[in-house]
Amino acid sequence: VPVAIVVDADSTVPELVQMRTNSITQIVESVSVNTPVKVILFVPQMEAIFFQDPQLLSGLLGYNPSQDELTLAISQPAKVLKQLIAKSQKVNNLTQFINKLSDENIDTLRNTSAIQELIHFLQAVREPIEAL
Repeated sequence: VPVAIVVDADSTVPELVQMRTNSITQIVESVSVNTPVKVILFVPQMEAIFFQDPQLLSGLLGYNPSQDELTLAISQPAKVLKQLIAKSQKVNNLTQFINKLSDENIDTLRNTSAIQELIHFLQAVREPIEAL
């Protein structure tokens, strides 16, 4: 069974992100003999995907975040998203925020690099299984 691990990088420093990816990959591969493994890090945190399309974010929140908030979200997306949701009159918490995602919003999020990396891995490991 293939293993995909998706975690926060907790850093925006490329060298640290790569070191964390390598470290997790080595640990998992050491205990998973002949198992496809993919470690995907969201830089710096998973919540960053919501800031890659400001229109999507504004639509879900019901207002336009300030440029300062968007700038801070580059390094602290989880914290900023929590603050933005607290100010929103359309959603009260992260669960409501996520539940408001439309099919179109989900398609937009699928185009982010980390999600694309996960999709490609899953497609690649599925193809050999389907060939059997």
